This record gives sequence, C-alpha cells and structure tokens, in this order.
Amino acid sequence: MPDWSYHGIFKPVLSILPPLAAREFIHRGMNTIASLPFGLGSHIINFLGREECSPLLHKEIHHIDFKNPVGLSGKIDPMLSGTRAFSNLGFGFIEIGPVTLEPRENGHHPVKDNKTKRISFPEVLSSIGLEKTIHKLRKLTKKQPIFIRLSGSIQEVERMAAELDPYADGYIVENVQTELGLHTNKPIWIATSSTTELSPRALISFDGVVVEEKVADFELAEAVKLLRQKGYEKTIVTSGEFRSPSRHMNC
Repeated sequence: MPDWSYHGIFKPVLSILPPLAAREFIHRGMNTIASLPFGLGSHIINFLGREECSPLLHKEIHHIDFKNPVGLSGKIDPMLSGTRAFSNLGFGFIEIGPVTLEPRENGHHPVKDNKTKRISFPEVLSSIGLEKTIHKLRKLTKKQPIFIRLSGSIQEVERMAAELDPYADGYIVENVQTELGLHTNKPIWIATSSTTELSPRALISFDGVVVEEKVADFELAEAVKLLRQKGYEKTIVTSGEFRSPSRHMNC
C-alpha cells in the first residue's frame, strides 16, 4: 500500500514475518479498526492511507460508476479477513474470491521475494466457501462496486451466482463455457492468462476479459495490445503489474 503509514510504520515489522502471517495480521488489524462504531474506524483508516481520488479518474462502464480504474485483486484477501478495511482505501472496485461452493484450503501460501519485491501466489487459491462469503458480504458497507470471482463446475457457478446476486455488481468466471446470462443481468468477465488462445468470437458472450499475469516476464501491455489488434472492443481488466499509463482498468 503506497502510503506513509505502511512504509513508515508497518512495513519494517511485517517484512520479517512469513507472508501469510503478515497478511492476516495487517488485514485483521485494519478490519478491527474499520469496525469501530460511529464511523470512527473509516476516518482512522482514511487518515492512515487516504482514499480520495481525482474526479478525472471517474469511469462509467456497464452502467456502473467507478471512482477510478484501479481495483483490488481477490488474491490479496482470499479469506475476506480485511475486506471491510479495504473498502475504505479508495479502490475503484473490489474483487471478492475465488468463491467456491464449499471451503477450500490448498495448503500453499504466497511466497515473498524481497530482492525483486514480488509476491508469487499459488495457482489455486484458498476459499472460505459460499456460506461464509455471504455472511461476510452481509456485514459489508459497500463503498465501491464488487465483482465476485466464481470457481467450480458450471452447475456450481450457476448456483453461487443465484445466491450471491444481491451482493454483486458483476462476476468473474474462469471457464469460457460458463453462461450466466440466464441467471443474472450483471456484467460477466472471463479470466485468462493466455490471450493468444482467445479470439473475440470466443469472448462474445462475455462483457469483458480479465488478463492475468502468471509469470514474471508476462507483458500485460502486450496482451492488451494483442486483444485490441484482434478487434476486441469490450472491457479489458489487467491483473498484475502494469506500469504503462492506459485507459484500461487494472486490479
């Protein structure tokens, strides 16, 4: 988090802890602060991190208002231990998930590389399951659009979408065969790490595509450029490092 409180206060302590322990420590701590009554928590978090952004960054996509084009990836908080706090940090949107029908623990944790200042996430992320996700979302005071990533079989994804629809502004799915159009009127984005295998025809049933960085030398800018060259005109969301200025959304 590029703010004075993280770099000046928390980072020196968190850098000596294992990535999972550091993540849960800061998430739960911030969530506790965010839960303080009379709106005090949100004011404290705003003081620590600042959430204002220029109105010039405002976007309207799929009839949804985004204060800015920078979102928070679900990889950062798959257990939803800090979602209430993150909603006060000025993100344009928040990704929830992956959500699976039943809780899923993969046994692998993020790996931190201090030399390259990168964090590598496991291929399959843990999930608290559908029931606990709904419980968490019921308590959340929403301040920005929420996109929920659904993971599972086509039948499981359809069931989860039906139960999560009151809380979602849109969905992210991982299977190109998924068709949620009969179950929701909200935008659906397809996630992929290989744009070379996708054509605009394959993406026609989706409202957008999430291009994900999987390896260190993966060039997100080139992937976006390739999709546009193929004639893809819908929303493109990039997930990972993206240094070049762009009109595309990023999470």
